Amino acid sequence: MIKRIYNKRTTNYFSTLLLASSLGITANSFAFEPLVLESTSRKLEVTTPYQHIFNAAIQGDATTIKNALAKTGEKSTLTEYQRSKLSIMLALINEDTDKTQELLSLFTKENIDNGQGLIFAAVMWQRLSKKMGIFSFHKTYKRGLRAYIRAFEVEADNDLYRSLAGSAYTMLDSDNKEKQRKLLAGYKEKDQGFHLVASMDMAQNDGDNELLLAFAEKAMNLPNNKVLVMEQVGQAFWTAGNTNKAQQAFQKTCLMPAPTDIFRYTWQDSCYLAGQLALNDTDEYKQGNDALAHLLSINVLDTLYNQDIREMKKELIEKLTE
Repeated sequence: MIKRIYNKRTTNYFSTLLLASSLGITANSFAFEPLVLESTSRKLEVTTPYQHIFNAAIQGDATTIKNALAKTGEKSTLTEYQRSKLSIMLALINEDTDKTQELLSLFTKENIDNGQGLIFAAVMWQRLSKKMGIFSFHKTYKRGLRAYIRAFEVEADNDLYRSLAGSAYTMLDSDNKEKQRKLLAGYKEKDQGFHLVASMDMAQNDGDNELLLAFAEKAMNLPNNKVLVMEQVGQAFWTAGNTNKAQQAFQKTCLMPAPTDIFRYTWQDSCYLAGQLALNDTDEYKQGNDALAHLLSINVLDTLYNQDIREMKKELIEKLTE
């Protein structure tokens, strides 16, 4: 799928694909990892000390991470694996790209046989690439794609990893499209979740817009849907130019239980997109406001990201009262 995001505080959006294409990347990658779901109600949310710090990191809170990492020995509740992940997230929050790259390189090497660790690394490589210059972007983004492929090599029976690898193959080389197509036959759950996501991606790569929309409609109406499936439905509709359907899909994604893993980013950004599309494209101001209100009921920290969300919410309220 094309991963499109709005430039914050503007009405213009850009497609990561356009930048990728200019660098010789010709298909699109997914951005998700295995979900471990938690309650969306803070009153019901039960988190470990690590999860509390991780959730703060997703919101861009550097102070909470620094305080946690400063505790060592018996005073620390973190494992070395958790400390490594938080250190990477902290470096990226601080926009220290050299440090982030150094830590990510070490983490990827140390977790070369750990599927979940590789997925974390892949997502962080992709997020880091957006902070890099245009020439470094190419190399950095591809490191994320290779991490997705390695995760599938480690756990070939994982439907999510299979879909990630298929997309990554064609991102690395458009000649791998048939290799991606062959992976469609190996899903444990056909016409469900990640198989439909992979089918959407394949239809997109084949230039079959009609089939892309058919798969998106089917995926949108699945019972007990997943955040990463519904988010990709939103991306599919947005790619096809149906912003109303895209906004609805992002809205549904936002109202699902927030993942507790690295793809809490995906859930959080879906809430943002539900609000931004409502504000600038669909005029569904109430729905956009509802999505952001839900996000802010969970994201309560005073971070730059959350401040941006509050400002957008104010704009939606102003539109509602005009």
